[in-house]
Amino acid sequence: MTLTTLITGALLVAIGSAAYVLSDGRTMTALIPAFVGAPILLCGAVALAERARRHAIHGALALALIGLLGSAPGVVKAVAWLAGTAPERPFAVQVQTAMAVVCLAYVILGIRSFIAVRRARSRAAGG
Repeated sequence: MTLTTLITGALLVAIGSAAYVLSDGRTMTALIPAFVGAPILLCGAVALAERARRHAIHGALALALIGLLGSAPGVVKAVAWLAGTAPERPFAVQVQTAMAVVCLAYVILGIRSFIAVRRARSRAAGG
């Protein structure tokens, strides 16, 4: 899960940085994915240490969940856009949707990882 955390953080930083550059630096809000991705990336780096891994991954997942919830309105607008309603700021909707997809994928992978670890511990304990 540590590698997945590092990749997720890097992807979010890349999305935010690209959005900022592609918007010609007109708005700092284009960097929001990077502002979420940087601490996730930091959590991934902390998780490289075995003794801190559990807490670091939990922290990264909490940040990704916040990122997912924060970008959810963009997904709603993207769905409306696909249904024929043009959004006010289409580029922002695209960036929010990309952030939501990355965060959702990471949260799902994290939950699956936690379930697998719990099952493995249960089997090892004889239960």
